[in-house]
Amino acid sequence: MSSQQAYSDEGEDQEFVVRLGALVKEYQLRGLARKLDIKHQKIIRYMKGAQPSVAFCRRIVKRLGVNPSWLLTGEGSPKLSDVPKAVASNASDLLELVQAMSAVSKMRLGALAGKQHLKVMRELNDAMVGYDKLRKRLNAHSQESFRQIIDMLHTSVHGNPDLGKAGQLVKAGEQVMRLCDDTGLRRAFLREAAMYDLFSGNLAATEHNLREVVLAAFVSCKDGLDDQACIDTHNLVGGLRQQLRLAEATRVTEAAIALTAPAFRKSVRFHFLLEMAGANDIDNGRLKRGHARILRALPRLPRDKQEVSSIPRLAGANFFAGAMNFQEAKAYCGKWGPLWVCSMALWSEDPKELREAESIAGNWHGAPNYFLLLLGKYAEFLALATRRDFSSKALASFDAAVERMIIPAGYAAANRCLTPVVRTRIAFLSGDRKSATHLFHHTDRYLASIAPAIALPVHFAAMHHRNALALAAENSTLDKARDRALKFFTKHVKAGYMVFQPLLDSAHKVNVR
Repeated sequence: MSSQQAYSDEGEDQEFVVRLGALVKEYQLRGLARKLDIKHQKIIRYMKGAQPSVAFCRRIVKRLGVNPSWLLTGEGSPKLSDVPKAVASNASDLLELVQAMSAVSKMRLGALAGKQHLKVMRELNDAMVGYDKLRKRLNAHSQESFRQIIDMLHTSVHGNPDLGKAGQLVKAGEQVMRLCDDTGLRRAFLREAAMYDLFSGNLAATEHNLREVVLAAFVSCKDGLDDQACIDTHNLVGGLRQQLRLAEATRVTEAAIALTAPAFRKSVRFHFLLEMAGANDIDNGRLKRGHARILRALPRLPRDKQEVSSIPRLAGANFFAGAMNFQEAKAYCGKWGPLWVCSMALWSEDPKELREAESIAGNWHGAPNYFLLLLGKYAEFLALATRRDFSSKALASFDAAVERMIIPAGYAAANRCLTPVVRTRIAFLSGDRKSATHLFHHTDRYLASIAPAIALPVHFAAMHHRNALALAAENSTLDKARDRALKFFTKHVKAGYMVFQPLLDSAHKVNVR
């Protein structure tokens, strides 16, 4: 390429002009020309976009002490004098290592038996030793900086939230983490970064960072998991459950429980994890074990955790076990159990109970809960559909209402899986059997395509199978779906979900086509 040709990358070309302009501003045009011993008209041409010669760039580096990396790419400090000696030394060490490894990689196999191989291997060994020393120096220097970044990030996320500042600290921490071998600090940073990502709505990054934290804890737990590992696992599992990845959530939870050190099995954080395991059991069809685990965890948990999570889950378990009716379970939930109140009402389909659930969801004053808003909307339209005089435009009205809702990415799976089940039910209760059958087939295929990685909890999956039984009575194309539904309800009645027994008894009375 000649010196007068433009660069293929116009962006880089323009950036070089900007850096050259900075030098002109520093030395003045004629002053810069004198230092470089060239005519100032040549500099003007370069400023207008002409490609500079190699000799021109070399003169800038040698005569002005400009950092060549900064001049050509914009990276690093403008002047070589700005680069600390320690950094320059480290760079030299790295360069020696790269050169030595390059020499080995270029040698042919036969050359390894020649006269030069010992020299090359010796050079490589020396370079590796130098690199090891470099890593130790960098690690020692980076630890304190890394610790300070983690402390500031914690304050920016949990103290006085400042996500803008936290984002910059995460970027800085990611760079320093590459130089630090301290596994404890790395896990602490990833833990804080995960919380930043969670508050920023980046669930994929949250899950990725928490996975690294939990996996590192699993691998390094010689004497078993400690309290912090229990809470890290609890946070990861909570995200998996939110995405309906129940099988994976169960595997991770059970592994953590098995690996927890005996010394921590009486701690509050271990019982947080045990309560989560009970929730997994209830959602996955193991009602009795789940109920027992939550009861075991309950006395060890703080009162606020009991009220918000454990007691409502026990109420839901008692309802689906047939031990409590809706009103009893609702009273047992207290004011913190709206999710379970809605779930129970969606199963009972009693118009009064559905309206109660809709009201509770609509008047919720706690932390924002998008899943609760979704369940409240389901209850609202199912209550309308049970009136039988619901408009023929029922589905369109329901779709419009759900579409107006702002559903975060974390709840997208719940929306994709559960909303079609409710749509099918609305069509059926509204008397639109044709649409209901079409929607059921579509929903059934979709749920089968994502299983077992993603699956509905038992009490929501039961709604889908109830649709199968209701529609199969008038449609022979649903015989297989009916058989699956009967197996589902038979299995879960045996597992203790006695609230399904009346539906199962009624289904057995219907003649199979």
